[in-house]
Amino acid sequence: MRILAILVLLFGAALAGGGIYYASVYMELYKAGLQVSGPETQRIIVAKKQLSYGHRVNKDDLRWVEWPKDSVPGGAFTSIEALFGKEKDDNDPRIALRTIEAGEPLLTTKLSGFGTSTRLAAQLPEGKRAFTIGISDAGGGGFIGPGDRVDVILTKTEDGQLLSKVIMQDVPVIAVDRNLNKERSSGGGSRATIEVTRTQAQQLLLASRVGELLLMLRGVHETVSEEVDLVDTSAFNFRPDAPTADAPQFGVKVRVRRGTSLGTQQVEDSPEMLEQKRLELEEEQKRVAEELQRLEEQTKQTIN
Repeated sequence: MRILAILVLLFGAALAGGGIYYASVYMELYKAGLQVSGPETQRIIVAKKQLSYGHRVNKDDLRWVEWPKDSVPGGAFTSIEALFGKEKDDNDPRIALRTIEAGEPLLTTKLSGFGTSTRLAAQLPEGKRAFTIGISDAGGGGFIGPGDRVDVILTKTEDGQLLSKVIMQDVPVIAVDRNLNKERSSGGGSRATIEVTRTQAQQLLLASRVGELLLMLRGVHETVSEEVDLVDTSAFNFRPDAPTADAPQFGVKVRVRRGTSLGTQQVEDSPEMLEQKRLELEEEQKRVAEELQRLEEQTKQTIN
């Protein structure tokens, strides 16, 4: 009996060990299958909670997630060193340039440069310049805010004529007064700072010397920029039409019958006809004068 019990125990142990072995092999094969069929991933840093504009980013705000490698956004951070530097300095942190939602990847375009701040110079892309223009209520100026896009209009006087021309289109506004926050602007500022190239900045400087610059707000969904013609005040008729004198009426009115209807028609005399009539009238006056003179002479002879 003791030998039988030992044999049963050994058999059970072997059976259990075999089951564990086959289970482990199955799990390895299952994991291998998942790795083969699933997409390759890359660890990136995302926000653990919402980070508002101007927030000083620290490690407690962040977490790691596995992201499909083929879909990793450009500018994403894949290491702590790339985000904070090798020796993180809490007195000189990265700062959020816009609101970052929880779970949203941190990108270089959403943060200030390492060791910089939310100053405007830190947000200008390479090769870009900032140019400030006064805001007028005309052209939707009272509603212009950071993140909007505008057209730049030049108005000037040339040879006594007021001219207007759209000189730049679809230009981004990066600040209004001293506000850079896109999420906290409802417009109403007095000066807007736009992002332009160096050449455009020179053109705007020259334009500001020859006339007045005005910003015109563009629609959010407007992406097409068409060439705009020069406009001057001749496009508007500010003077009322001068009254015109009625043309002189020549000739006489005669009654004309057409079929069964009787009407009046003006018979026009041309200038040539009028001149002919004047000459005939002068001849008639001369003839009458000669006749009067002849009658006077006859009267005198009769008296004598």
